[in-house]
Amino acid sequence: MNRTTKTEHWRPEGSLGALITLTSLKMRQRAKNDLAKMGLGHISVARFWVMHELDESPRNQATLCKRLKQSAPSMMEMLERLRVDGLVKFTAEASDPRKKRWDLTPRGRKDYLKARETLRDIGRGFDKIFQENEISDLEVDRFKQILQLLNDDFFREEQRV
Repeated sequence: MNRTTKTEHWRPEGSLGALITLTSLKMRQRAKNDLAKMGLGHISVARFWVMHELDESPRNQATLCKRLKQSAPSMMEMLERLRVDGLVKFTAEASDPRKKRWDLTPRGRKDYLKARETLRDIGRGFDKIFQENEISDLEVDRFKQILQLLNDDFFREEQRV
């Protein structure tokens, strides 16, 4: 059974792709608004993910590109903007001084932790909606698996670019 285009009267606004896209757009807008309310308007969702990776440990650009599935030029642009804003710094790698190892600055770590808590609050809002609508943890876990499957398998070709 074709679940996403099962009738000849298919309408894009009711499609799974449209719902995922709209949810993503609304989630990003909500995150942007909530971060701005907390004085973190300089942190976008994309910046947050870079900062999250750097909070785990300092990383070089190639590792960040691979982990976040970004091109080298776009990652470099992001890192440079974060550096100019005082959120990240770099040091030369010991093995090859031409390569940079990126890390959060103290201000970057402080802002990252505040942003992480703000975004966690959005997740708590999801949890509340799921509970109010009696959506079980098992259903939520399955939904996460489905979204991960789409990200890993359906968009595999885009990740190679």
